[in-house]
Parts: sequence; C-alpha cells; structure tokens
Amino acid sequence: SVMDDVCATMHAQTDGADSKLLEKLNGASLPGSNHFNIFSAGFNVQHYAGKVTYDVDGFCERNRDVLFTDLIETMQSSSVPFIVSLFPENTKEKSKGRPTTFGSK
Repeated sequence: SVMDDVCATMHAQTDGADSKLLEKLNGASLPGSNHFNIFSAGFNVQHYAGKVTYDVDGFCERNRDVLFTDLIETMQSSSVPFIVSLFPENTKEKSKGRPTTFGSK
C-alpha cells in the first residue's frame, strides 16, 4: 500500500516523509470518493463508525510498527492455529526484505 511504501522507506530519510505520504495518497485517491479525501495537512477516511481525520505531521514516525523476532516466535508457538498461520516467517534466516510489521498482519 502507499502508506506502507512511504513509511517503510523513511528509515533512510525522515525529513519530508509525511509530505511525501500526503503527495502519494493524493495521486492514489479516487476523484469524487465519499470515503477518502485529502486536505492540506492530512486526510479523512469515512469508516463505518464515521469520519476519521488523520494529520500527516509525524504520521510515518507514529506508524513504524516493526514486529520484533521474539514476538513473532511467541505468536508462532501459540496453541491457536489461526494465530500461527498469521506468522509464517522464518526467523532463523536473515532476511534482506522489509521487516514484518503489525500492519501486514
């Protein structure tokens, strides 16, 4: 997703990540959508419970949600098969890809 892409790349350069997120969301939004709109400092999402407003200032920093290996391994040892199925990562191998995040679960 746009948010994942922008926030995941912010480790290299945090300055401007939030404005880049807003710029990319603006490019990805559907014109005339009643469920999503952008304003100068953020965006609104129309959820089932009502409109939620998000301020992009500090958004990427607040949404860094990396799952640490010990938490992944704890979930993998669950007695609930559904929980185990959410965490298929091989924590013993060093991955060069993006780290697992809460948002990807």
